Amino acid sequence: MGDYKPEAGAWVQFNPLDGKGITNENVTDYRYALVESDSMPLEQQNAVMRELELPIAVMVYSGGKSVHAIVHIDAPTYEEYRRRVDYLYRVCKDNGLEIDKQNRNPSRLSRLPGVIRNGKKQFIIDRNIGKESFDEWKDYIESINDSLPDTECLKNEWDNLPELAPCLINGILRQGHKMLVAGPAKAGKSFALIELCISIAEGKPWLGFECAKGKVLYVNLELDRASCLHRFKDVYSALDFEPANLANIDVWNLRGKSIPMDKLAPKLIRRAAKKSYIAIIIDPIYKVITGDENSADQMARFCNQFDKVCTELGCAVIYCHHHSKGSQGGKRSMDRASGSGVFARDPDALLDLTQLEIKDSLILQQQDKAVCEKCAEWIERFNPDIDELCSQDDLVTASKMLEIARENLKDSAFKLLKKEISVLKEKTKNRTAWRIEGTLREFPRFKPLNLWIDYPVHKIDMSGALKDCDLEGGYSALAKGFEQSKKRPAKKTGRKEKQSY
Repeated sequence: MGDYKPEAGAWVQFNPLDGKGITNENVTDYRYALVESDSMPLEQQNAVMRELELPIAVMVYSGGKSVHAIVHIDAPTYEEYRRRVDYLYRVCKDNGLEIDKQNRNPSRLSRLPGVIRNGKKQFIIDRNIGKESFDEWKDYIESINDSLPDTECLKNEWDNLPELAPCLINGILRQGHKMLVAGPAKAGKSFALIELCISIAEGKPWLGFECAKGKVLYVNLELDRASCLHRFKDVYSALDFEPANLANIDVWNLRGKSIPMDKLAPKLIRRAAKKSYIAIIIDPIYKVITGDENSADQMARFCNQFDKVCTELGCAVIYCHHHSKGSQGGKRSMDRASGSGVFARDPDALLDLTQLEIKDSLILQQQDKAVCEKCAEWIERFNPDIDELCSQDDLVTASKMLEIARENLKDSAFKLLKKEISVLKEKTKNRTAWRIEGTLREFPRFKPLNLWIDYPVHKIDMSGALKDCDLEGGYSALAKGFEQSKKRPAKKTGRKEKQSY
């Protein structure tokens, strides 16, 4: 140490050096950082540093207008030192303590206690105050700044309960909640979600369930733009809905541009913030999944992104996922979605589509029904008094309706009818049947709903023809296979069986 100038005071470096210089490169151990602010009164600086519980090794009066706090950092590397100091300064700034950012270097100087500066003494105010280490202090800060709501006493809320969120889909889902639609490939999940978009936009029922009317965003991750937009028009036509509220539907086409959900969520929130959507539909989620689909903790973090969207925007989030591989009939509906069980537990409503096994006799019955209805339509077109031509038994007998049509239509009209019937039979033959089962958090479970996919839309089986159909790969199919195996002759092994006497 040499002489110092009393009008200027004296300084000291608080991190050890290698003796070859006084720059950042000469620092050998990143133990401390300097916290200094001269933009508020000394008493206030002192108070804020203490209230923040900064891990202060020594607090020094500078002999001027600031207090110097030498704070524990104890970083293993220079890069970690910079990260910790940035965090420290950010917390100080957020709490009103403006920091001189030049002090963030580990080679920075601080005021040396015990010397005079311009007639005032630099001295130690206090030592070893606040938390003992940087890690302990950081845990403390994050615990008091967690932004979580306070606990509530049920007694105080008992007579003044908050209103429940209004229903988005009556008996299934509330606004601001989450719903998962699960099913195998080719179950028409995307078509079902487009149907739901249209039902919400127009305020019409969806699969028999009343829907609230409002704006909806469809996030398309799978279809190309043209196919997606054509599907909306095709579904509108098949549903026979007048497109009176097209302005209620926004489509965000992201095929080829999708990003992981943790990156997509903030972008989605920013774009949707001023749109007043009551529902956002994401189709499908395998395009944006981050992490291992079978990992519960990773899928929990993934699903938390949906919570963030719901909370920030106050709208429902509806997303689509696929079944796991293999037969699904023997599983509970909530266990069929691929991956972790989180997908069953996380949503407020889970709707599962599973294909039904259709017997040839049922297909033939449906074809006959379609033929009867088409014949009746043509006969009535030219003979308004159809009741005089057809009895109740005739109306449900395909051969009889064809005979009546032949007798009462011109040859040209009958030929056109036969062409339509041919197309109709093929379409009916190619129809698939499905059952929707629901697992609900807010509402009682509804009775399983049986549907036909009458391309491109799902139609409820109003006749009850599907009520006795089994799920594909269900117990009855397994039992049937077992019974057939018992009827097969035993394979010869080439060995003589022992006889017992």
